[in-house]
Amino acid sequence: KAYHTMNKFLGSFIDHVHKEMDYFIKDKLLLERILGMEFMEPMEKSIFYNDEGYSFSSVLYYGNEATLLIFDLLFFCVVDLACQNFVLAAFLTYLQQEIFRFIRNTVGQKN
Repeated sequence: KAYHTMNKFLGSFIDHVHKEMDYFIKDKLLLERILGMEFMEPMEKSIFYNDEGYSFSSVLYYGNEATLLIFDLLFFCVVDLACQNFVLAAFLTYLQQEIFRFIRNTVGQKN
């Protein structure tokens, strides 16, 4: 129930249904892009910035770094143990990381 309520609210917010909570979209200034921070003071309207660097996709990894490191280490160890070849294990670990990155980017774009 909470999911549907939140989803409905966010959809209506994006469609500018709530005039008392309106927003506008703008590009960051050059200095804002270089420093990675915004200079605008909070005002009555919300501000959405265009994401030229597609930094939203990197958010999907936040908080999962340790889990991903353990998974990669386990994958490397299993392949190394099975094949007795650490170069092959390193290559296959790199390959599985790239495959997972491709899947994450593909699924993230559909979202």
